[in-house]
Amino acid sequence: MKRKILKTAPLIYILLCLAAAPCVYAASGDAGQPGSFLNFGAGARALGMGKAYVGLADDATAVYWNPSCLSKIHSNELVILHAIMFEDTTYDFISFSYPTLNIGTFGLGVTYLRSTGFEGRTGNNEAIGSFDETNLAVFFSYGVKLFKNAGAGTSIKIINQAIGEFKGYAVGIDFGLWYAPFDFLGLGLMVENVLQPRMKLKDEEEVYPVGLKLGTNIKLADNKVNINIDAGKIGASGIKLKGGAEYRPYEYFAVRAGLDETEITGGLGVYYKEYGLEYALGSQSLGFSHRVSFSWTFGTFDIKVEAEPKIFSPFGTKKEVEIRLLGSGRFGLKNWDVVIKNKKGVIVRKFSGEGQPADGLKWDGKNENGNYVADGKYDIELKLFDKVGEIRTAFDTVNMETSVPETNIQMEIR
Repeated sequence: MKRKILKTAPLIYILLCLAAAPCVYAASGDAGQPGSFLNFGAGARALGMGKAYVGLADDATAVYWNPSCLSKIHSNELVILHAIMFEDTTYDFISFSYPTLNIGTFGLGVTYLRSTGFEGRTGNNEAIGSFDETNLAVFFSYGVKLFKNAGAGTSIKIINQAIGEFKGYAVGIDFGLWYAPFDFLGLGLMVENVLQPRMKLKDEEEVYPVGLKLGTNIKLADNKVNINIDAGKIGASGIKLKGGAEYRPYEYFAVRAGLDETEITGGLGVYYKEYGLEYALGSQSLGFSHRVSFSWTFGTFDIKVEAEPKIFSPFGTKKEVEIRLLGSGRFGLKNWDVVIKNKKGVIVRKFSGEGQPADGLKWDGKNENGNYVADGKYDIELKLFDKVGEIRTAFDTVNMETSVPETNIQMEIR
């Protein structure tokens, strides 16, 4: 029964989101507050989960959602988002993470919102042409582990706003905490504008409000399911809830749904090696909004596994297969595993070691008990573990043939 519930959890969440849609359209966002453009979000993955990401934030967009979660990242990562909004408005976000071995992880983020085609008028309501509004923020972020399952982080953000000919600048600071008391549970705290930005465009000065957000991430079904719930309060506004779910049945595919005070959302993600392409759709009273992001993880690992020959037989001329391994990590490798699996995913043989992978492993077609395995196709998986806990995998295949081919001998009898 428990397994059945875990498998249907993402579907149940999506149905709850759809059922709650009328509440979303009736709710109001924070559009009237100073700095409201900083509430649009970052990354199509998070946006597909209703912007409930404070307790998860395990990618480079942590510079925006919760800088303390940078301490969980052990890879260089680049995330680029483009969103088509409403009324000639576009939104872009780019972030980058750079981990180090001993002093934490650094991050950089840039968000840019542009609205065009506003009609300018004088105090006497006379038209004076059109103007644009642009909002830009740059995040300089840092996250560090406090101990094994906890981290702290901060973001210094420099903000520029321009409305027509009027321009202003401001500086603010955010602070975050992250803690995972159990492997399946992550908790996040984000305090926005600990140092409140003060923006003055012409005469009056606007002070950005302090915001407090709490996030919970629950992992189910061997980490294939993420369920996120966030609660937040910005300035004098009331407490607002956000929720999202992600189901990733395969390494290369994910589906998402979410809900916040302004919209219901859905999304998809496809992945190939170190690349990811994600899409999120937001539905609200103004219509639909499309968000697309690209991610690239790089610079931490080199990894490759190659089997030669691709077909072998213990009773033929090619009696064994050589497994060539390549592995290196920026922070040094702790240990490695090579597993050989049959078509049902059952491990028939395993090799392990510390440090750099062994050069030229050989497999003779036998399992752990010393018996020959059945004919068929076998997957070879190399898994590397570095000294900061990051894991990378590489795959190849080999065909095993244990049977001796039949030979027909023709004899002529005289």
